[in-house]
Amino acid sequence: MEATARKSEIGIAGVAHQAGTARFGADPSTSVLDVHCKAHDLDNLYVVDTSFFPSIGAVNPGLTTMANALRVGDHFSNGSVDVDENVDHTL
Repeated sequence: MEATARKSEIGIAGVAHQAGTARFGADPSTSVLDVHCKAHDLDNLYVVDTSFFPSIGAVNPGLTTMANALRVGDHFSNGSVDVDENVDHTL
């Protein structure tokens, strides 16, 4: 009896890195986040996952995503962001 290999198919959504759903830029009419990944229209909302990318490259975006999160964190730590001490920032 000959064994047959089972072929499993993964659709494009299973292998692609999703990006570009919350693009960043200086112009609120063409982007939802500013250059520091803060929402143009909402206070205290920062997005640092791959949705800020305008599009995805040919390689895994993990390191670029982490580098951007550190960049945005630096923006916080240098005093550029006013944090309301009366707001509970825990999830």
